[in-house]
Amino acid sequence: MQDKNACDTDADGILDTQDNCPLVVNPDQTNSDFTGDNEEVIFTKDNYADYTLPENQDCITDNVCITRQDSQGIYNAVSEENYN
Repeated sequence: MQDKNACDTDADGILDTQDNCPLVVNPDQTNSDFTGDNEEVIFTKDNYADYTLPENQDCITDNVCITRQDSQGIYNAVSEENYN
């Protein structure tokens, strides 16, 4: 029996006290809030896409936009000019 005071804010079946992302529905506990705790980050932008276009960047904050240049490693497009 579940504690009547237990809370599941995002209603994903995982109690907030055990949920790695309590405000985002993620019953498989894949973490996409970039906090680093139990998270798997998968960069899904196409290889060889124009890395200068916003649609080819994953912006986490105004100062952190992750992109990939010509299938190289990922880097922060806001503060770095390229992967090197």
